[in-house]
Amino acid sequence: MVWLQKSNLRCVITLTDEIFLSLKNLDGYEIINMETCTRCGACANSCPAYIATKDNHAIPAWKGIEFRRLFNRQRGSLSAILGQRPVPRGWLRNISDRGLYLCSLCGRCMPGCVFTIQNLELWEKLRSIIFEAKEVSPNLMRVSESLEQKLNPYDYDPAERTSWVKELGPVDVKIGQKAETLYFVGCTSAYQEKKIASSTANILNKMNEDWSIFGLDEWCCGDPHIAVGDQDKARDYAQHNIEVASSLGAKRIITSCAHCYRMWQWKYPQLLGKRNDIEVLHITQYLKDCLESDRLRLEGVSGKLTYHDPCYLSRLGGIVNEPRSVISKAATNFVEMKERTFDTYCCGGGGMTEFVNKDLWTKIGDERFRQAKKTDPELLVSACPFCHRSLTQAAQRSSSNIQILDIAELVAKQLKD
Repeated sequence: MVWLQKSNLRCVITLTDEIFLSLKNLDGYEIINMETCTRCGACANSCPAYIATKDNHAIPAWKGIEFRRLFNRQRGSLSAILGQRPVPRGWLRNISDRGLYLCSLCGRCMPGCVFTIQNLELWEKLRSIIFEAKEVSPNLMRVSESLEQKLNPYDYDPAERTSWVKELGPVDVKIGQKAETLYFVGCTSAYQEKKIASSTANILNKMNEDWSIFGLDEWCCGDPHIAVGDQDKARDYAQHNIEVASSLGAKRIITSCAHCYRMWQWKYPQLLGKRNDIEVLHITQYLKDCLESDRLRLEGVSGKLTYHDPCYLSRLGGIVNEPRSVISKAATNFVEMKERTFDTYCCGGGGMTEFVNKDLWTKIGDERFRQAKKTDPELLVSACPFCHRSLTQAAQRSSSNIQILDIAELVAKQLKD
């Protein structure tokens, strides 16, 4: 018998290929949410993964049923009578192989539930259980190894994190210096969607901010760790990034990534058990403030424009009005999609879906792009590098002439002197 101790989730692996899971990281509210599910399956109608695949294992309720089975073996009412019973590893492999990763962690199942059950926290906890039991997807394990070795999920050289500064040439970018405002670039903007980082830098320079980037001391925000299921590493990275920000004297963090924003604003306090004194703003909040104070003036683009709400910014971050306020100043012909604000449809980019199930990532992205095309836009704007990547790929697959822009790129192009 082998004991494994990690954080507050304890495992005992026995020679009979069964495992005890101590589910102490489940709080009472999450247990109530789990037990409230009636298995009606109404959530299927809202789930982008199910809509894309029609696979019953993608229905959120399926994950809920399997989670409850695990819970009842360890902490449920039957365990009070029969005692804790080990969980066969076959159960865990079944969850991992069949349905756990048919999910982009977009949270659309929550408003789609007739009881508005807060499922997302449950799915994140279920991923952590599968990770601790070492039954995680091999593709996600490669992401985990990249995070461990290179501090980003994409297997890029960490020394290249600031290469966008030299490549795209924004001037006067301070790197790792003390400043009141720190721009947390994020891995996706730093390595893949570099124009978003450059545009944000140009905006901050235009506003004459006292600002800097973290530089090589910036680690991944930890969102990919949540997708993998490694809550401990997410906590470690949160602690590191906050310590770096504090050492640089930051009073404010600005992010251009919806995933980074959610981590800094909501998940870091949850992971560390305390609020951070540093103000956290998404670039859309910052731009709205600059426009309202008349510090920022825009030319205004004339073409028809529609906006895609990132799930992690809107439904999971609470920001829906700010980007619209900015777009109303930057565009003269703004049309909305049917699926918007808190009911926005996923682009497929969350949950590291591109790595764990590229076919699912493609199908969800194609569906969201199809919805955007219904508005007949010339420009499709979002506010997250994951969304920009997913929607750009979808546009290329459909040979569309619709231009995909991040809101930071849109604003940077329209800056008035």
